[in-house]
Amino acid sequence: MKNTGHSSLGLLAVVSSLLSSCISSSDQFKNTTHPNPAEIRTQKSSALSTAYGNGVRVTICDIDGKTTFGNFKAVSEPFLVSPGKHELAVSIVSIRSSSDGFHVHDFKAGQKYLIRGKQVGAIFVLEIVNTTSGEDKIESQIRTFGQQTPSPVFIPIVVSS
Repeated sequence: MKNTGHSSLGLLAVVSSLLSSCISSSDQFKNTTHPNPAEIRTQKSSALSTAYGNGVRVTICDIDGKTTFGNFKAVSEPFLVSPGKHELAVSIVSIRSSSDGFHVHDFKAGQKYLIRGKQVGAIFVLEIVNTTSGEDKIESQIRTFGQQTPSPVFIPIVVSS
């Protein structure tokens, strides 16, 4: 059997970091019923590309204090918010480090936004990009230092019959 310990450890670290940094509220976020909402998506990056070090994963953990955790349709569908200022709790994870924080942005009616991230050395750059016109217009850019991703802990489980 082939030993893939290093890549498996990285994937597990990425997944556990995403889960731990996104559990922040017990109230579930629900899309607005506003007639002309703003749409918010995150960049698409698979857990595998993040684990192998050539990508970062951006996750919106909550919007205005309401958790998005467990809202798995958000992977393919945008979050819909009413126009105005909203506070987003965002987590950025790579194979080597992670960062999370709160960011307030003024979302305009009928506009489409992409939240994306990149890592430059030890610094993460989070961008809120308006993609409505088909061109990427960066409206907000936040720089933050990444924290070392903790190594996963393996707990043996013994099953006896």
